Amino acid sequence: MFGIQWPVDDMTTRHTLKIAIAAAGIVLALGLPFVKRGHIKGLWRYLYNLLLILLAVTAVAAYFEFGWLRYGRYMNPHDVYHY
Repeated sequence: MFGIQWPVDDMTTRHTLKIAIAAAGIVLALGLPFVKRGHIKGLWRYLYNLLLILLAVTAVAAYFEFGWLRYGRYMNPHDVYHY
């Protein structure tokens, strides 16, 4: 796009990033009971919340394939007319 080479342009990299995002979500979910009980406070709580926000942003980017257009556009024409 606009002559800029996007680093996430092959399927292996995209799927590896998606697996890493899912693993990060699992790790953060495992830490949630400690946050709820109040074991994580102050700066660490702020960092935990920041990581949750960053994870949400990257998850949305992963849903949209990091900007890669599979069929030359976001939607597959066959799927649109099929359903």
